[in-house]
Amino acid sequence: MRIPVFVRHLLLLLAFASPALLRAQFQKPTDEELKMTADPKALGAAAVYLNVEKIPDDPLQYRSFYARIKVLTETGKKLATISIPFRRSDEKVVDIKARTIHADGTVIPLRDKPQDLTCSDVTTNNDDQRQMMCKAFALPSVEVGSILEYSYREEYESKLDQFATLHGHYTAPQWVIQRPYPVRKAHYVFTPNKEFLPHNIQSLSEHPMFQMGDDHQNTTKLQLNVLKWQEKLPEGSKMRFDIRCFYSVDVTDIPPAPGEEPFQSDLYHVFFHYENVVGKNK
Repeated sequence: MRIPVFVRHLLLLLAFASPALLRAQFQKPTDEELKMTADPKALGAAAVYLNVEKIPDDPLQYRSFYARIKVLTETGKKLATISIPFRRSDEKVVDIKARTIHADGTVIPLRDKPQDLTCSDVTTNNDDQRQMMCKAFALPSVEVGSILEYSYREEYESKLDQFATLHGHYTAPQWVIQRPYPVRKAHYVFTPNKEFLPHNIQSLSEHPMFQMGDDHQNTTKLQLNVLKWQEKLPEGSKMRFDIRCFYSVDVTDIPPAPGEEPFQSDLYHVFFHYENVVGKNK
């Protein structure tokens, strides 16, 4: 049977759609999730992240975030208070959705408007500190046994060229995959800035997946011409590079972070950054 031309075109479009357009939607909880009273792989945990998803997209200039959390003890209820830092000069937090699901399946949506507050606990330099705000909200009617589900999008203005001229590099996504509580499933996708998309890369076959600390060059010799990263992932997990020029990581059953205040570099992570190496010896 022949497939109509418009159907073939539609399938091709979907196949090459940006992963940022395929964000997670709110999910109906399973019976096992509703009845869960403890995590058998992390006994004593106050909460467990059932799902985490982060999708930064530099060409479209936004980052999306999605999470589902099962509250297992009174201590775990503190995760119902959400604070999202952003720079008021060039970023905004939009499209916030949140709801609480009780163990009996009752759904209580977020109705209160999130508040803009001054962020005093964000670690950054003094100039950025004065610009930092937080979008804050609390999920409603949280009980031990509840599932917390929320998502939002951060939109930002691209200032890569200006920043590169002044500083020589630009910090891209910093994924800290390991959290204070266990994570059952996490999905991360990064689409780099437009200078790194396939039509600007001389040969995709010359740029396979790189090892830790290696780089991915942009052969157009623009100001930002190298994407670098460092990674530490669980055994059996690896970052993938897709022909559509995005990077993705999928992990399952991540144990909680050890200690009270561990160094981020000691946790499972992937840290990206853009760098300008024109004129440097490689």
